[in-house]
Amino acid sequence: MNIKVAHLITSNNKSGGNLYESYLQALNDTFEINHIVLNLNRNKIKLLKAIEYFWTLYRFSRKEYLKYDISIRNEQGCFFMDKTKINIVIFHHYDPHPNNLLIRLYQKILYKNLLKNLPKIDMLVVVSEYWQEYFKKIGFTKTTIIYNPFEIEKYALHNLDDLEKFKYQYKLNKKPIVYIGNAQAIKGAHKVYETLKFLDVHLVTSGISQISLPTINLDLSFKQYTMLLQISSVVVLMSQIKEGWNRVAHEAILCHTPVIGSGSGGMNELLTKSDQQICNDWSKLEEMVIETLKGYSKNEVGYNYAKQFSIDKFKLDWIKLINELHCLKMKAMDTKVLHSKSHT
Repeated sequence: MNIKVAHLITSNNKSGGNLYESYLQALNDTFEINHIVLNLNRNKIKLLKAIEYFWTLYRFSRKEYLKYDISIRNEQGCFFMDKTKINIVIFHHYDPHPNNLLIRLYQKILYKNLLKNLPKIDMLVVVSEYWQEYFKKIGFTKTTIIYNPFEIEKYALHNLDDLEKFKYQYKLNKKPIVYIGNAQAIKGAHKVYETLKFLDVHLVTSGISQISLPTINLDLSFKQYTMLLQISSVVVLMSQIKEGWNRVAHEAILCHTPVIGSGSGGMNELLTKSDQQICNDWSKLEEMVIETLKGYSKNEVGYNYAKQFSIDKFKLDWIKLINELHCLKMKAMDTKVLHSKSHT
């Protein structure tokens, strides 16, 4: 029997959660799956975006839901759920924004709505052991871990000459390079800068900055980004939120570069199992970076762990989950039919 799946996508922006969900397209050749974007970002006004989002979700729930055997959605899509359908929800992390009141309020509303709808969820897919244990503590055990996937071949080591040219192009050839991720307050980049600014190193950030820092900030293609990770002596990621995993840390490890991180949320599992360093004390961060620079070496233990998280593994885990839930549903329906017949 061909299983029909509706995958509800919050929006088409490039957040970490959306990137995870984009890889669900790997299931297209296994199931009859329809990827439905709830917010196409056509409206710049946030209120209009919210109206578009909830209207699209409501319309799907009232008109299209019946066409599908299974729906896959994330925390933001846990509205208008039908208990008679198989509902899979992807949960990345929860830690209300410390600096933005409106975002914090929105996140709390979504989380409370998720908790209210737990009885309608057949399986909650989490991305690390931390979040599986988190839900276990509040009494919800219908969880499974399907880790973030990575296209391993895209992190292959670049030619040494090309790496040297990259250093010269961006004037990074004079000192050791310490990459501190994106310039975001919730990622702790400003605190990392203040802690390490007196070291004789190039402190580098990348991507769109949300805070102003006197670091070298680079806007790079993905290929250039992997080159930056590979020429860095150490990557320092002192996130201030409870992470689901931490994609940048994982990518650095795939590039054979050592990582020092806060180990917040699911990042702890990643750093521990890949033999990286966890810093729980800001007063020790500078010393840890100095010691890492002294003993700088490409980390093969970490790489061998990180390379397990392939697209193929991700696909197989999802196929197994969908088939198992669908099989259980079919058995339950058959049992119900037999039970009703026995009473006629």
